[in-house]
Amino acid sequence: NTLNITFSYLNRIHIATSLPFRAYNTDNQLIIDTNSEVPLEYELGLLNSKLFNWFFRCFSTNSNVNSYEVENIPVVVGEKEQCQHIQDIVNQILSAKQSDPSTDTTALEDEIDFMVYKLYGLTYDEVLVIDPEIPISREQYEA
Repeated sequence: NTLNITFSYLNRIHIATSLPFRAYNTDNQLIIDTNSEVPLEYELGLLNSKLFNWFFRCFSTNSNVNSYEVENIPVVVGEKEQCQHIQDIVNQILSAKQSDPSTDTTALEDEIDFMVYKLYGLTYDEVLVIDPEIPISREQYEA
């Protein structure tokens, strides 16, 4: 089984693909294997996070994300509850954008970003390198 998903670049590098090691890049399309045990929505949450955007910007030679770059990302699969929470938020974002593409989903995206930072064990100071304008204080992040 494969799934063909197109994507575009906006303020962030927005990606629709699947991991680990099952993406094949053709221009602005990635053809993916849908037989993964890791839910697509979880992977989309990771791939569209500020952490992954930072990673692509640091290690990519251009604005196009290639399959080898996706394959080289250290993917952390969280606990079942963490995965489900990210999936739920991604589904909320997708649903909101399907109803009205101009819907502001920044708060939901921020929530995913915070979860991804914690999933990867980043300190507040490390997060500031990736997201200097993080909308929460050190105390809130470390709580």
